Amino acid sequence: MKIHDYSGKNRRFGHDYTFTPITPDGIKGRIVGWGKGISKGDILTLDNGKETTQYKITKIEYYQDPPDMWAANAVFHPRREEVTT
Repeated sequence: MKIHDYSGKNRRFGHDYTFTPITPDGIKGRIVGWGKGISKGDILTLDNGKETTQYKITKIEYYQDPPDMWAANAVFHPRREEVTT
């Protein structure tokens, strides 16, 4: 599992996305984007207003042309809080 940052300053030509909610609450979505190396199970960090939200890829398909364009199904992935002792 890798985390891919598609937020803020990391959005650029060849490394961008469009998010469409599948459920009204935004828990599940469809993401179409550009960039290589994303696999099922990976996490994407996306913009959410002034904050960011993470989504886990449940299915991804790469296009043949251009080869770095993909379409994916994703589900909200809450960040784990670190426990300090």
